[in-house]
Order: sequence, then structure tokens, then C-alpha cells
Amino acid sequence: MTSSLTPVFELRDKLIRLYAKRSKWIQALIRFVSAFLMLQTINTQIGYIPEIMSLPVILGISLVCCILPWSVISILMCVLVVLEFLKVSVIVTGFCLFILLCMLMVDLMFAPGYNFIIFFVPLAFFLKLPFLVPLILGLAAPLTAVIPMLFGLLMHFMISYVSSTAGILADTAQSVGMYEKFVQMIEGVFKNQNLLVFAIAFSFTAAAVYLLRRLSVNYAWMIAVAVGSVLDLVLVLFGIATYTGGTISVSAVIIGSVISGLIALAVQFMIFSVDYKQTEYVQFEDDDYYYYVKAIPKVKVADREYDKKDFTEIDSAPTEE
Repeated sequence: MTSSLTPVFELRDKLIRLYAKRSKWIQALIRFVSAFLMLQTINTQIGYIPEIMSLPVILGISLVCCILPWSVISILMCVLVVLEFLKVSVIVTGFCLFILLCMLMVDLMFAPGYNFIIFFVPLAFFLKLPFLVPLILGLAAPLTAVIPMLFGLLMHFMISYVSSTAGILADTAQSVGMYEKFVQMIEGVFKNQNLLVFAIAFSFTAAAVYLLRRLSVNYAWMIAVAVGSVLDLVLVLFGIATYTGGTISVSAVIIGSVISGLIALAVQFMIFSVDYKQTEYVQFEDDDYYYYVKAIPKVKVADREYDKKDFTEIDSAPTEE
């Protein structure tokens, strides 16, 4: 393939080859960076135990996470969140444990292997790119991955609520009884209109991207990203205007949606890049069925060391007898 995009495809192929050669080290680095950012998110939002969330401890835990599977990393993050909440209130800790146990049980039943998404959602909010989550899940995960995504939203808003009301929910606060704290905790989390808006928008976006990218039409993945970005933006803006009363910044929503869409297109380019101009249609049959197959070749860039010109020169070179 020769075009103005050839250098881009060459870079892509080099990155893919590099990942194939150094996959273990790159995966370890990804785990380290992800764990470090997750711990920083927890520390920024709650961080009530500075002994645990000091920088040396965070770096040490992140290094340990390099060799751990994602499921164990998620459980470790759950333990740290519970310890942080225990510093605030027994009621908060009990509520958090109940939610986390429900998360793990449901994830094991419907979306095994994807429970790490629970903590990637708060991380995405921390990085100001929450709209990236449903786009990436729709492109690279099954539809059942929406379940841990919703639990991740619940985790994010639960952490945010505890962070903003820790003084009232604390065991040392005598102005509010234990029962009132429990009721206040439930209402503060589950009656949050922002949670409802994001849950609806993210669910519809992830489902739309998943269904569209599975279509056999040309440029299905690009169409899925574009439609998902617009759908997410429209649903969230509608929710802001209708339910949240403007508690979410409209400009932040628009900027975050645009950046998330561009990142999703970059991910799509890396994992699914085909040459639609070379599409072929194949028909064959057996005793029971006729088969109509649409074959689209992946983009391949010829190695510059072995291109057509080189082979021509080799063939035309004089031979010694």
C-alpha cells in the first residue's frame, strides 16, 4: 500500500511489532502506570490515611501490581478503598463493602475478566476523560462489559459523595444518628441525578458502538466511534439541561467528548485498520448452505528493505559464472 498515509501505517506496524516482541514488559508497564494513577485518584478523592497513601507506598504498591493480574489489582483497590472509608465511619465502610461484594458477584456471573473496569471509570473521571470509557468498551469489549462500567460509575459517585460529606458521616459527628447517616448515605449516592444521567448515556453509547462496529458496512468502526461520541454528548447535555440543573460544566462535557472521540479513533486505527478499496466478495456452498463472504484485507505496508524495486534490481543483476 502506497499513499500519503504510508508513514503512519509504517509507524503503526513498528509499534505492533515492538509490542509483540516486548509484550510482557509493556503489559507490566501498563499495569504499573494504571495502578499508580488509580491510587492517585483514590488519594486525591479521599486519602484519609496518609501512611498508606504516601508517595513511596503508592510506588511500592504500583510495582507489586506489575506482576499481578487485573482481577487481583481490582480486589487490591477495593481493599484500599474500604480501609480509607473505615477511617471515616463504620456505616460508610459497611455500605461500601456491601456494594463491592455485589459488584464482584455480578461481575463474576455476567462479565468475568472485566472487573478492572470498575476502577478505570473513576480514573477516567480523574483524568477528565469519562466519555472515553463507553467508546473503548464498545470497540474492544463484549456488551456485558457495561455491567462493571455501571458499577464503576457507582464507585466514582460514592467516593465523591463520601469525600464531600466526610465531616457529617464521620463516627465522631454527634449531630446525626447512625440510622440517619445510613439513610443519608443511600440517598446521597442513589438519588444523585448525575449518576443517573451518566449511567443512561454511557450504557446507550457503549451498546450503540458495539452494535455498529459489528455491522458489515464499510468504515463500520469509524461510524461507530462518530455516532457514539455524538450520542454520548447529546444524552449528557440533555441530562444536564433536564435533570442536573447545570451542575456539570457544558464546556467540559464538549471538550471531553471531542478528545475522547479522537483517542477512540486512534485506538480503532491500532486494532482495526483495513483497506476497503481491496474488498472482495466470495461465494461458495456445501450440502446445506450457500455462503456469501465479504473479505476485507488488513492494511499492510511493504517493508522498505524488500519492496518491488529491490527485487527487480536483484533479478536484473548479472550473475557470475
